[in-house]
Amino acid sequence: MSSNKLYNFVHTVVFKNDNQSVDKATLFQQTHLNGTPYYLLQLSKKSNAFPDGLTLIEHHISIYKEPVSTVDKKSEYHYTAIFKDKQKKTYRLHVYFDQFNEMVTPPHLDLDTGNQQYESIKTDELDVDWFALSHKMSDSVITQLRKEQNQQCTLLKNKIEPLEKKTTQLSTDLTKNKKLYLNTLSQQIELGIQLDAINSKEDKQKEIEFLQQMHQKVSSEITVAYKKTKKSKNEPSSSVSSVPAIIMGDSNEKKTSTSLKKQKAASKNTKDKLTQLHQEFMQEMKRSADALLTIETIGNESEKGVLIRNIYKQIEGLQLTTPPSLPNDSIQALNKMQQRITTIARKHIHYLLSKNKWDEALALSSLFSVALDDAIFNQALRQLNPVLIDFLLENGNYDLDRFKPKINKKDYSSIMEFLFQCDLKSSNVVRCFDVLLTYKMSLLRKNSDGIPCLFRLIEDAEQLIDATHPMVQALIKNLKKSPKNICGLRGVIEYFKTQNNNFTHDIKLHARMMTATIKLYSLFMNLNIEMDLSAEMNFAESIDILVQADTLMKQSNALETQASTSVSDTDSVTDQFTTTSTSATGSLPEQFTTASASDTDSVTTCSPEKTGQVPLNFQRGDIYGGFGIFKLSEYSIESTQDEVPEKTLMRKNNK
Repeated sequence: MSSNKLYNFVHTVVFKNDNQSVDKATLFQQTHLNGTPYYLLQLSKKSNAFPDGLTLIEHHISIYKEPVSTVDKKSEYHYTAIFKDKQKKTYRLHVYFDQFNEMVTPPHLDLDTGNQQYESIKTDELDVDWFALSHKMSDSVITQLRKEQNQQCTLLKNKIEPLEKKTTQLSTDLTKNKKLYLNTLSQQIELGIQLDAINSKEDKQKEIEFLQQMHQKVSSEITVAYKKTKKSKNEPSSSVSSVPAIIMGDSNEKKTSTSLKKQKAASKNTKDKLTQLHQEFMQEMKRSADALLTIETIGNESEKGVLIRNIYKQIEGLQLTTPPSLPNDSIQALNKMQQRITTIARKHIHYLLSKNKWDEALALSSLFSVALDDAIFNQALRQLNPVLIDFLLENGNYDLDRFKPKINKKDYSSIMEFLFQCDLKSSNVVRCFDVLLTYKMSLLRKNSDGIPCLFRLIEDAEQLIDATHPMVQALIKNLKKSPKNICGLRGVIEYFKTQNNNFTHDIKLHARMMTATIKLYSLFMNLNIEMDLSAEMNFAESIDILVQADTLMKQSNALETQASTSVSDTDSVTDQFTTTSTSATGSLPEQFTTASASDTDSVTTCSPEKTGQVPLNFQRGDIYGGFGIFKLSEYSIESTQDEVPEKTLMRKNNK
């Protein structure tokens, strides 16, 4: 295996599974001139962030199996760009990044002197922030690659966890369970090796070595002793001899006596070894208990973190190697030690995160599985702390679509329900919203009243395409990033049309849902026009959209008229949605007002032949996974004095 864990992941998971692209980059397997294998992610020239006067020729990301230079020893990948200036001079840029996506050395800039020869020049000869440029050009691809890497690590950890529990249970009686224990421990070691090879955030090598030593120790000290005992029991005795006793005489008696002595000696040897194991175990357990008592006396947070990590590993190792016939009180004491160190580790990591000590917290990443719990995530939501939420989602294991926050003793059905009861124009709320969408939190989740969360934003926007609402701006900005997102918007429209039928019993709400659907149609058409995507839609599809929008408009107007003249209001909507519905008239682009009034239920999607995208096959069951149209990796809001201080996590910029 390579020492470059990102290379190992790409090689064993991405490339082996015939994945030929990551995000918008094409993956190639290459060999350096010195024979070193590496993977090259060819980036698209369309995502060009080079300033005026510089023309991008080609750029890519390289991930080497082994370092080919001194700087490569510190990095997992590097960004390369070839470009020209106005004088037609050709330059080559190299920017090296580590496992946290941090720049490990200043950018390297070379001037092409011809014949594939390059001369190093100062980076300030050209007035460009090379780090910011390289990060922007490679960020989406690296973010996707890291996400897949983290998912594979989580998959392996989930396989290892039940094996750890099983070995702990089996270790209570190794004489009886030795074979199954060793087999289970072997599986745990094998998966641990696979995890360590691709896990850029954690170094599992010492843990693996410890498990291998325990495997060897248990196998040699217990299994060998057991075999000796078994061998001594199978030695021949006088009772099974075919030779007459009168011929064997004293010789037979001597053999019998020798056999019994060997059996007793082997049994005593086994007992002595188990006693020795038990004594060594208790001594190690006492050392861990003594160390546990000293944690609270340490004032230096870094030293305390190192001690917590070491004690946690020691106690975890003790649980994996519990000797046979360990008294119950000792087992209970060990379990209490495990509970105590877990509580201390969780409390310490929560403290570090509350003080924005990201690097020190990352040093304890091996304890994240017990520390990054629901309590700290609820705290991040309660504080509306986007940086902490980003850290937790990057390093923890949270299911955003099923997480039910409990904030200030109040339960919420989803994260979005909590967020949408906050001040939606607060910059902190918007930044939290941004982070959650980056991790693909679906806006189509319903609140406790059965209304999609997205409805609140759409209704707040007087004119959706020209909306000034920060959250609406964020959504629109994201939609504009790709034609694929515009196609995804069609699925959202179809979902809203379906939801309209669920509120026919409430005239006012039904009318408002229809108005929201019209606004989405309007947004869809306006974005197609603004982004010059008319060619992506055939004529029949455009007419179909206009016809459906016109029909919905008339239905909505009729329902609003009926609602305004209705005497009964027993089915009023909840206080959360008491704003007056905006009239649909005027919210459509000019093309809508001239469309045919004929009704149709046909639904088509953006043409796959034109866009190169897979046609959207919308189903109601898809809503909880989102449509992939709300990922806002670059959207930001200018900070104000009362918001959480602006900070990018250490994996992006810890300078």
